[in-house]
Amino acid sequence: MLYSNLAEYIIKKYGNNKVIEIGVGKNFQLGILLYKDTEYIATDIFISENAPFKIVIDDIFNPVISLYRDAKLLVSINPPEEIQPEICKVGRRISSNVIIKPLNGEIIDFKRYYNKVSIINYKNSFFYELNIE
Repeated sequence: MLYSNLAEYIIKKYGNNKVIEIGVGKNFQLGILLYKDTEYIATDIFISENAPFKIVIDDIFNPVISLYRDAKLLVSINPPEEIQPEICKVGRRISSNVIIKPLNGEIIDFKRYYNKVSIINYKNSFFYELNIE
């Protein structure tokens, strides 16, 4: 349910734009839902066997910025706290919005990185949306 609600929100708001999921790991649920309706790219620091789509190897601590250019949205599901600032830095650098779905109960101060931060509760799925505008 979480993934279908989040995917629905992203598709409605970002349409056919470039969407990059950072730190996909072995969780392909969101990507499967976004792959057909957005210009979806998945990234991780490791190759994942049996992925249903291509995963681009990239380290968010040393990102290949050309990969992220023209992305309208960076999204990450349950990213470790230490990579959340790096996701925000890349998002600001390329002028992209960011959606982070933290672990349940985790409260993060994203105002250090983005002026417009919203906690979205979309069909009982909550996540942070950081807007560049």
